[in-house]
Amino acid sequence: MPPLFEESGIIPVDKDITGVTEDVARETITNSLWNRVGEDIISTISEERMLQLDNTIGAITNEKVNELKRNNEIIEKTPKPEPVKKTEPENQVQEIIDPSAEEDYDPNPIVPSPPIEVLPKPKIPTKEALEREQLIKAREDEYMRKIATDYIKKHELFRPNAYYATEKEKERGIVSIGYGSTSLNYDDIKEGFTITEEEALDRLNRDLSMRINEVDKINDALGGKLNYNQRAALVSMLYNVSPESWYKSNARKALLEGNMEEFNVEAFDPQKGFVYGSGERLRGLVRRRKNEQRLFMAEPGQEVEFDEGGYMRKIKDLLTG
Repeated sequence: MPPLFEESGIIPVDKDITGVTEDVARETITNSLWNRVGEDIISTISEERMLQLDNTIGAITNEKVNELKRNNEIIEKTPKPEPVKKTEPENQVQEIIDPSAEEDYDPNPIVPSPPIEVLPKPKIPTKEALEREQLIKAREDEYMRKIATDYIKKHELFRPNAYYATEKEKERGIVSIGYGSTSLNYDDIKEGFTITEEEALDRLNRDLSMRINEVDKINDALGGKLNYNQRAALVSMLYNVSPESWYKSNARKALLEGNMEEFNVEAFDPQKGFVYGSGERLRGLVRRRKNEQRLFMAEPGQEVEFDEGGYMRKIKDLLTG
């Protein structure tokens, strides 16, 4: 029997203790006391032996606790594997190919850059091209001025003596002479004033330049889209329409917006156009707007019908007879 059994006074009754080592004896005694199983053991332990056993069991227990702590420290120090991130599957099912299995596999392929679009260089106009463009513009300006002058002369007619064009202008003291030149632009035009046709043409050209300047501004705003027929028609119309009426008109607004259809109505229509004088609709103005509209709608070089009207022919016969 091992000495521990004798010292502890604990003898197992259901085990053969012959040849039992001290380690087995110690474990048997510890388990018996730890589990408080008194039914399988006959105990004759005195208080002194109980104290010795408590010390023995405490030492064994402390040793096992320390061993558990060491094991826990080893587990805590072991790095935990990082969680594997799950990737969302793409909408399209793609075949998985091992690129290393292919022949001539390059892990770092050179991706060619996209081709660079080379834009053509803007053509710089030559000196000859610029001169040709200037020549064409000068010729068109000449055509426009000649056509506008012809239209104004046909509608206004030459009158050598000063006169009042309408009763409203008489009330305002506005005197006209020659080819429609007025005292608004010339201080020397008064009642009783006379003028030669050469002088009247000179004043007509000066008056024409002011209207051409306005038409050129409009044409520039439209990107130069007006041809010389359209410009001539506008110059003829503005020669006959007061600046106040023109600048506040819907016709000018529509023209600047490029709305030619609305402009035709607001400017040339027999009911809505510039056909009123002193508040009355005048047949002469209706005919004049109709002639200007035909010119405005005609292509450059196209022959345009011009209606002088019976009344104007009689006036011209009287003045030239």
